[in-house]
This record gives sequence, structure tokens and C-alpha cells, in this order.
Amino acid sequence: MIAADRLRVLELKSISAAHFGPPRWACAITLLAVATLSGCAATGGPGPDTLKSYGQTLLNAGLYSEAAQVFDRYVETPGVSDAKKANIQLLLARAFLDQAHDYESALARFLWIEQFAKKFGRMSEVRRGKITALERLGRSTDAQLALERAVSPDRDRPGDSNAEIVLARLGDRTITENDLRRVLDTMPPEVRQSYDSADRKGEMVKQLVARELLADAARRRGFDREPVVARQIAEFEKDIYSRRVIEEELAQRVQITGMDIKNFYEANRDRYKDEEDRSVKPFGEVEQTVRRDTEIAKRQEAADSFVNELLKTEDVTLYLDRLE
Repeated sequence: MIAADRLRVLELKSISAAHFGPPRWACAITLLAVATLSGCAATGGPGPDTLKSYGQTLLNAGLYSEAAQVFDRYVETPGVSDAKKANIQLLLARAFLDQAHDYESALARFLWIEQFAKKFGRMSEVRRGKITALERLGRSTDAQLALERAVSPDRDRPGDSNAEIVLARLGDRTITENDLRRVLDTMPPEVRQSYDSADRKGEMVKQLVARELLADAARRRGFDREPVVARQIAEFEKDIYSRRVIEEELAQRVQITGMDIKNFYEANRDRYKDEEDRSVKPFGEVEQTVRRDTEIAKRQEAADSFVNELLKTEDVTLYLDRLE
């Protein structure tokens, strides 16, 4: 079953833009901004107020990347205070997170604030946004660590907070805490939870070390030059690309509402019967289970829809009648 993040989209923005291009009024706003800024450049360049005004206009029009470019020029303008720079970065981060559903760009802006505006007065909002972006990118372990550090800052180790924490060393190579988190993030939630303890995480680190050593041994034996291995690697790459594009598409297409969950419960009441008396359990008793089932069903529906769209738009011919 193909899975990704969140539920049912209200409008297919990326697909509409790919087929039909941006609306004329959006193009007009972009051209107006470019023309005006170019005119300002001829007289010494636009001032910070002009840049900020046009950036907000583009943002209101839903032209998030264009707005980000203008706002980036604004924060580089001499005389703009650190607090104003941080507020602009937060404005962009929220727009990328909540409207554009571009979670990587949102995360980058939140990280900018953490790195360059450590005394910003809205850091609690920044941390919450960062955690949300990590969760929507499927990086649940990173999100959990960020949450723990937000709640208990003293848990951080001494020294540079951005330094990699080395868990194992193999010659000139290392396995870090970030490497471990990335591996855990690829696991289903119920499996990942079994690695909460230090002992279990230690077992995983040993497995990562063993994998590196076995890969080294395979290369020394020339396995990396075998055609069958090359084909397997190519198939593995396709799987990775497929999951990545599905995750990106579903992040735009799906979201879960309370009404979706209740409707799913009503349409599938037989799935939530008590095993003993066979009566349907009250919604409040099974709400979390229904939420999970709703998310799975909606993600599958959206993924199937996306694949069917590709089948219709690409040059694909199926010869299923030849199967025996």
C-alpha cells in the first residue's frame, strides 16, 4: 500500500499550474513587481519599504517563491534590523508551511531564525513550526528530538549545538546520531517505537556498522561490478524516486478533517464492533483507530488517483491481454 503524509486536497494546485500555467492576474502582478523594481534599480535600487510592500503583494497573490526572492532582497538591505529580518523569515516560513505546503522551504526559514536570530522574541512559535515541518516531511524522529529539546533545553550536550554526535567510527568514516535518526524515520511508527530505549538504539548502531563492513567486503570481492547487482540497484533507485514523488504529491493533496473521520466511522461501522457482544463501539472509544484508518484510506485513494493521471497523460500502452 502506498503511503504518504496527510489527507485529501482541496485543489490540485501543482497539477493545474503544470497544465494551464499561472492565472493571468498572477502573471500581471509578477510583471508589475519586476518592472517596478527594475525601474527603482535604475535610480539606485528600491528601498526597504518598497521591497517589503512588493513582497507582501506577491505573497498575498500566492506567488510564494517570487515573494521569497523579494523578501530576501529586503533583509539584505542596509538598515533592516535583526528583529525585522527574523519577522520576515517567520512570515515566509508560515506561508510555505500553511499555504504552499512546501515543507522543505518552511524548514529552511525556521532554521535560519534559529541560527541567526537566537534572541528573537517568538522562538516558541519558530520551534513549533519547525517541529510541524519535520513531521510533515516524514522526519518524525527529528521532530520528536526537536520537541524534547524545546521542552527540556538542558538535555542538549555541551559544545556546539550543531555539531554531529558520533556514535561509531570506521576508519575515516563515522555513523552519527543524525544517521541513526534517518534510519529510524524510514520505519513504520509501530516499529520505530520499539527503538525508544538506548539499548535498542545501540543494537541499531551495531547493525549500521555491520552493514558498512559487509558492503566493504562485497566491493572487495567485485560484487559491485556484477550486472545483476547493477540491475538491483537501479530497481532500488526507482523505488526511492517513486516514494519521494508520492510523498510530495500527497503532501499537497491530502489532509484530515474531523468530518472525514466521522464519515469514515459511519461508513465502516462493522469494522469497529466489540469482539464479545458484536455491538459497534462508540466513536469516542475508537476515534484514534478510525483516524488512522481514515488516513490510510485517503492516502491510498489520492495515490491511486495520481498514478491514474500519469497513465492518462504519459505515452503508456498496456497489453494485459497477453498475460496467461
